[in-house]
Amino acid sequence: MRQRSLDYMHLGNLGSAHQPIVFETTWRRGFDVGLHQFDLYMTPATQRRFYRLQKAFTNVSFMVGSEQADSYLTSTFSRNFAKGLNFTIDYDRLSQLGTENQYPNQNTRNTTFSLGFWLKGKAQRYQGFLAISRNTVEHEDNGGIEVEPNLEGQNATTSATDVFLNNAQTRYQHQDLAYTHYFQLGGKPDSIKGITRAYTLSHQLLLGGLSVQVF
Repeated sequence: MRQRSLDYMHLGNLGSAHQPIVFETTWRRGFDVGLHQFDLYMTPATQRRFYRLQKAFTNVSFMVGSEQADSYLTSTFSRNFAKGLNFTIDYDRLSQLGTENQYPNQNTRNTTFSLGFWLKGKAQRYQGFLAISRNTVEHEDNGGIEVEPNLEGQNATTSATDVFLNNAQTRYQHQDLAYTHYFQLGGKPDSIKGITRAYTLSHQLLLGGLSVQVF
């Protein structure tokens, strides 16, 4: 299922580093490290979804790839609590751990875990949205194919291909926090003027951290 209007290229297996086929500008705020090769697999706190519910909500999907070890899990749970609090949790995992249908040392495991808290005041004038997100990308890096594989014949398999690297790995972790809140002024019913003009004040706080390990 496509989730974007423009396609991306990657290294040949799901979850690997990617780049856009058509150039797209990157939205930046403040200091930017410049590492965006895993953005499609991550959910930053600023993209955390909140739900307006009457009953608890659960949505889980699980797909298996060409092997049992290749899978994609997405899960969302949300429910309302007392005093105007809504809680949401997301957990997604993309695993490419098979050994028969991909090149050696090409495994990937991408994990997203995020929490959301939506707080509403008694008078419904104040609303606060707290989102916490943690994204982890773990890859084996084979450095490319050393000898082009022969895929003809009954027992031909890509897993027997010679690659340049046998034990190189990359771990990319990004975690961030976003707190966005709104306060409404005006908007009260008036016997003469009707409902008065409403104004909304907003403010957002963003905190983030990045860790990259290559070994």
